Order: sequence, then structure tokens, then C-alpha cells
Amino acid sequence: MRSIDRAIVSGAIAVVTLGCANYSRVADEMAPPLTLSLSDYYEDPMKYDGKQVTVAGYLVSQGDVLHLDETPDGPRGMSDPTMLVRDTTPSKEIGFEEIFESHRCTDRYAKITGVLGQIPSPNIFGMVEISEIRVFEDDAFRGSGEVCYSAN
Repeated sequence: MRSIDRAIVSGAIAVVTLGCANYSRVADEMAPPLTLSLSDYYEDPMKYDGKQVTVAGYLVSQGDVLHLDETPDGPRGMSDPTMLVRDTTPSKEIGFEEIFESHRCTDRYAKITGVLGQIPSPNIFGMVEISEIRVFEDDAFRGSGEVCYSAN
């Protein structure tokens, strides 16, 4: 095979490979979020890195930090599941601050939908791109809940 033919074939393979990778990424973004319990998340958070998920729990605000716990009492020890919630998307930071100011979402049972990933500071794993927070009356999470934050 001539070198020009090899270059054309190599270029075609690269285009097909990139197209497949982009299709896969778009398909992942269009797929419904995975529903996880806090225990599932806590067992192996890296398993869900970059995945869109919905996690239910009790949303607590401590200063400028949000975290999701299983109960209003919070974690009783290092083995109790908890998840840090911090939207690191620059375009959403201002809107996300509303959560702290209004308290419509905090100190309530909530389902949070977003992407899990590495939080730069304090360099731990948690929910990094928040698309929606729905609050509920109790831990039964009946009905669709009330949207108290939406990135849209």
C-alpha cells in the first residue's frame, strides 16, 4: 500500500473513532440518570465518576458546604454514608448560591440529580454538577417532590 493510501486510511479510522466517541458521550448525556442510594455511592464513589445520577437523602447546609446524609441526625461515624455537594460549574455558581441564601432546599429530604466527580477543594469525591434538587416532606420520597433548584 502506498504511503498516501495509508495516510487516507489512517485518517478515516481516526474520524470514525472520534465520531463513535462523541456519539457515546452524547448517548450518555441523553440517558436517564442512574438512581443510587447513599450506601451505593459510599461503597465505591469512583465507579460513578462522570455519571449523571440521582441520590436521595437529607440535605444539610453547614456554612458554605452542602452535604447529603441518610437522616437529619447526620453521620454518626466514619462508616455512615454522606456525600459532599458542590457545583463546580463556573456558569452555575451564582445560581447555586441561592440555595444557601433561601434555605428552600436545605434541612429537608431531597433528591439531587447531577454528575459525580472530583471536588478540587477539599480534594474529595462528590456531586459536582447539580442539574436539579427536589425536596420532599419525609424520607418516603412520595410523589415528584417540589423543585427548589434547577440549573435550566
